[in-house]
Amino acid sequence: MLLELPVEMLQCIAGWLEIQDLNKFAQLNTHLYQVINPYLYRYDLEYCDGKTLTLAAAWGQEARARMSLAAANKPSLRHIVQKALILAALNGHEALVELLLSTEGVDPDLAGEYGRTPLWHAANGGHEAVVKMLLRWEINPDKKDDQGETPLCVAVRFSRLGAVKLLLSTGNVSPNSLNYYQETLLSEAAFHRHVEMVQLLITGGANIDVQDSKGRTLLFAAVGRRDSEILKILIAAGAAIDIRDNRGRTALSCAAGLEEVELVEGLIAAGAAIDIQDNRGRTALSYAAGAGEVAVSAWKLR
Repeated sequence: MLLELPVEMLQCIAGWLEIQDLNKFAQLNTHLYQVINPYLYRYDLEYCDGKTLTLAAAWGQEARARMSLAAANKPSLRHIVQKALILAALNGHEALVELLLSTEGVDPDLAGEYGRTPLWHAANGGHEAVVKMLLRWEINPDKKDDQGETPLCVAVRFSRLGAVKLLLSTGNVSPNSLNYYQETLLSEAAFHRHVEMVQLLITGGANIDVQDSKGRTLLFAAVGRRDSEILKILIAAGAAIDIRDNRGRTALSCAAGLEEVELVEGLIAAGAAIDIQDNRGRTALSYAAGAGEVAVSAWKLR
């Protein structure tokens, strides 16, 4: 008797049922499942904030997402599809991102929570295929989130080399962006001694001579951390050797004061001037002598 009812009437009955009863109703037999299942997806979108679609996007369940999208044919439900796109990008589900991008009215550059776009999340997770896909759309790849960080910022922070390469290759992102702490991306990469990232950013146009509030460049930072490898990279990239900080000191005088002979040698070989006086009238040789390495450092500086 029930199965003989028209589809419209069955759906009308479904409309009067609570969600638990609705599920049981749909599972009575194959015919009812085929009739009621689309209604279930529509119900979820309209009354459960699209939980089925968003979970499918997060977990990579393409078939379930397709069923849900078929019911999401109202402009008023587009925000749910946007949320699903961000979740799919965040979790690196390439096929789902492609499916959601093909949905009419979806904006690939629309930011979600905290001002973060699908590209921001894909770059953060290092999902290169998704990053590449999103970059094919007309989006702003350098859009900042609510904390002022771009997709490139987070890709650098989490050492997502592939994503960084893709973003820099667009020519539409700034390698000189500042992170949340107002540090350059190059500074952050150098701090973590990520050699390949440092080289990549320099090749991408990062300014190696940016001075901080104390007038110090990355050259000073490399000396302070006794990092000869990063120092060599900066010198090879043409870093300003004799730039002075707010106290008038050079990277060479700092290296001499730390008794770092290898760094002193590297800077002198790169052409660092040994007789520059700081604001107190002291030279690199003076700092070397004061540090106690007179025999070695003084000889290197002559």
